[in-house]
Amino acid sequence: MINNPDGAPTGFFALWIGLGLAAFLFFKFNRNVRLKRRIFPIFVIGVAVIFVWFAVGKNGPALFVIPAVALITLLNLWTTRFCGACSEMVGQRSFIRPKFCPKCGAALDTPRDHGGFA
Repeated sequence: MINNPDGAPTGFFALWIGLGLAAFLFFKFNRNVRLKRRIFPIFVIGVAVIFVWFAVGKNGPALFVIPAVALITLLNLWTTRFCGACSEMVGQRSFIRPKFCPKCGAALDTPRDHGGFA
């Protein structure tokens, strides 16, 4: 991995900036709800694996990092929904699953609105 003079890994930061930008553009501007629902779990799990790989690969505390990342990943999959009416990605505000779309007000009670778990 390439380090800049102060020791920060530039590849790590470049990867996260790229992943963040790609996720923002895809999930904000793509109107295909079925595709969003299919891609979201793959993306979240993939990002989690990459983060663990970077953290543990640098001799990080695997005993803490892996369970923490697993919990955050499961919570993201559990609470993130996609509105079938307007295709909005409805993220978590707390540990409670959203029930209505804040953009259009449509109900999100059906399992098919869920990005991850049913």
